[in-house]
Amino acid sequence: MSTKSSLLPREHGAYAELAFPLVTGLTLVRPSLWALTLGAAAVAMFLVNEPVAILLGVRGQRLRTQRGDDARTRVLILLSAAATLAGVSFWGGGALLWPWILFPFLAGLILVPMVLAGK
Repeated sequence: MSTKSSLLPREHGAYAELAFPLVTGLTLVRPSLWALTLGAAAVAMFLVNEPVAILLGVRGQRLRTQRGDDARTRVLILLSAAATLAGVSFWGGGALLWPWILFPFLAGLILVPMVLAGK
C-alpha cells in the first residue's frame, strides 16, 4: 500500500452534495449528451478541490512539499477537462442552457477569490 496521500477530496459529505442534485437532475428529465457533459464538468471541478487545497497549503506544508508537483499536474488536467466538457455542453446545449448555468457560474466566480484568500 502506498503511503502517498490521496488527491481525492477528503470531505465525504461533499460527495453527497455533488451526487444528489446531479443524479436528481438527470433522473427528472431525459438526460441529453449536453446534460451529461455538463455533469461531467461539475465532477471534474469537484475533484480539483483537493489538489488546490494541497497547493494552497490548506493540508499543511509537508503535504504541499511532498505532493505539490502531483497536485499541480492534477489541477491542470482537471481544469482542462472541466473547461472542455463545459464548452462542449454550452455549444451543444445552446441558448436554452445558458440561463440555468449563469447563477452557478457567478457563484463560482465569487468563490475563487475567497478560496485564494483562504476563507
